[in-house]
Amino acid sequence: MLHEMSSVDFAGWIAYARLEPWGEEAADLRHGYLGMRLAQCMGVKNVAPSDFMVDWDELSRRRAPDSDLKTLNPGDEMLRFLLSRGVKIRVEPRKEKAGARPQG
Repeated sequence: MLHEMSSVDFAGWIAYARLEPWGEEAADLRHGYLGMRLAQCMGVKNVAPSDFMVDWDELSRRRAPDSDLKTLNPGDEMLRFLLSRGVKIRVEPRKEKAGARPQG
């Protein structure tokens, strides 16, 4: 494709990507922003979208085995983050729905 594109067109696409990002980096930023807002709703101060974004460079340096990725629970990561920021979390026992069968 680059063989068929002029440098002016290529520079135009670069400028457009800076104004309206697309792709995985933009998706990571959107999810980071959502995580930031959820944390703020729970009372966390001084939080940024980057606190919730995967550092892909660091992850590739660590070379985590696939088994680690399969057992990763995003809820646990969020809980750890909130607790590290001093958020007090109250865990209440689950209430069974009327008519629900007991598990066991």
